[in-house]
Amino acid sequence: PCRTQSTEAAQLIQRFSKPDLYLARCGHMDAGVTEHAIVGAPPFLRGLRLLFAADLHVLGRTTRGELDALVDRMAAAKPDLLLLGGDYSDRADDCVRFFDALGRVFFPLGCFGVIGNNDAEAWEGNLKGLRRVMADAGCRLLLNQAVNIPLGGGVLRIGGVDEHRYG
Repeated sequence: PCRTQSTEAAQLIQRFSKPDLYLARCGHMDAGVTEHAIVGAPPFLRGLRLLFAADLHVLGRTTRGELDALVDRMAAAKPDLLLLGGDYSDRADDCVRFFDALGRVFFPLGCFGVIGNNDAEAWEGNLKGLRRVMADAGCRLLLNQAVNIPLGGGVLRIGGVDEHRYG
């Protein structure tokens, strides 16, 4: 693995918040899928499949084929619910391309996301635009909000907070 010479928080944030810089320094980008079972989960949550994806940082050079492959990989997990952790892209138009590709997949319990610092910068504060793009793809932007998802015998509460730097 690539290691920095300094452990200063600012350098670590820069290293991991910009994958293209990380690639330039380290020569690889590991993206993986891990599966977790929640031991002792209430019965109404057992068997529920959630997919969490964050820090995609779609670039201008990312092709539609690459976006489709990413979305296909997400769909192949057969999640009931998609949770997005922000930092979709550094530019609004690339963010639109990601959500255009994502919009062809249906998630039975929905798709919910928050913004990251790159999204706030890319959309220059026009969160109505981002909210519309996400909604067109079937995703709901949660900014200091929560939603209740009724499930047989219980309720799953999903919450999202605003981005810490600009929000």
